[in-house]
Formats: sequence, C-alpha cells, structure tokens
Amino acid sequence: MHWTARFDRERDLVGVRQPSVCSTAIRSHTAGSERCFLQNVADTHGPGLKKVGWMRLLSREEIDRMLVQGKMLPEKDCIAILDEFEDVQADIYQAIFGELSSAIEEDNKDMANLFLDLCFDIIWVYRKSFGKPPMTPKGDDWVPNTLTLLDAELKALLDDTPMHWKLKAHLQKRFIRRCVETGIQTELLDILTEEVTKYAAFKKKRRRAIPSTYCFLFVILRLMDELYSRKEQ
Repeated sequence: MHWTARFDRERDLVGVRQPSVCSTAIRSHTAGSERCFLQNVADTHGPGLKKVGWMRLLSREEIDRMLVQGKMLPEKDCIAILDEFEDVQADIYQAIFGELSSAIEEDNKDMANLFLDLCFDIIWVYRKSFGKPPMTPKGDDWVPNTLTLLDAELKALLDDTPMHWKLKAHLQKRFIRRCVETGIQTELLDILTEEVTKYAAFKKKRRRAIPSTYCFLFVILRLMDELYSRKEQ
C-alpha cells in the first residue's frame, strides 16, 4: 500500500464525480454479498480456453515476476507511468481515481486504497507485457460505451440477480468463454481476487467492500484488454 499518498493527491485532483450507471448498478446488486461474478470467473475458467489476437495469455510466474519488479520501482518512475497513462487514457484514469475508488470508499477506505494499488499493478503489467498504452483520440467514446455494456453484463450475471439457474449457468459459461477468448488475463484475475480476499481478511469492516472491489477490478481489466486490443487495429 505504498502509493496511498500519491493516490490521495490524484483523487483530490480528479475530484469526486457523480456515480455512473455502471458503478451504481454494480454496487446495488452486490450489496450484502461476499461473492460476485468476478470471483466466479476466476474460479471456473478452464485451461482449454485459448487466447486469440496478438496479446498472449500471461503465466502466473511472469505476472509474479513483473509485480515484484513494479514494487521495486522508484517513486519518480511510478509517477511518470501514471502521468503518461493520464495523458493518453484520461477516461480510464478518471474512472479509477474518481467514481470507482470513491464508490468503494463509501464501504471502506482501506479497500479503496487497495483498489488503487492494484490498478497500478494492472497498468504496470500491461505496460511491461504489451508496451505503452495507446492514445485515444478526443471524441472517441469507447470507454463510456464499454462501461455501459459491462453494466448490462454484470447485472445479469451477479450471484444475487433473480434468474433461473439453468439460464444463469448458460450465461455464465458463455460470458467466461468470451472473456478469455477476447482478452481477459485469467492468471492476473486470480492474483487480484486473492489479494482482495487476503487483505479484507485482516479486518472485518473491510469485508463489506469485497464485492464492489472485485467487480471494479474486473471492469478495469476488461477496459485494459479492450484498450490494448484497439492498439492492434
């Protein structure tokens, strides 16, 4: 949690924005649940699912090695990485440091800081593995459009959403396959969920924020996969 001070400064600059449809819907549907669909994806992805496109699936060993390297970076290098990301992907940056982390903080500030710390890890792993993040042209609404689609998907697939079990199982299986085939880094997803669970276990008050932290990390992963897939085009 050694970037908390940096994150606090960034969040002050970004400001607290009104919650989006996505963040409001996810938080309302995960309230009171210790488990959400993000954990299901991490638990049930299969080794037979293949990655398509130019971005390969990273191994657990590769990711662990990169995370160790990231934690050894000087502060000035980390600041430069975040500044670069803000310059080229302002919408994702503002989502991380604005509404998503603020929404988690309503449940627990410690978990909001963990979310920000893990988001830096995500940015670092993608940058180290697939190069610098591409620039999104002004007027390109792919981030809000993607958030709208994720909102619909997650609302349909969260554990406590009323739905016939056969239909839910079918949708979950299809959604998991699509996540893997279109780019979700399943080993990184495993690591993130483990970190959330482990950190929340130290204090009971943190557990309330587990579902929203799970889901918002999943949202950032999907955005990063979409971002780097667009880099290929």
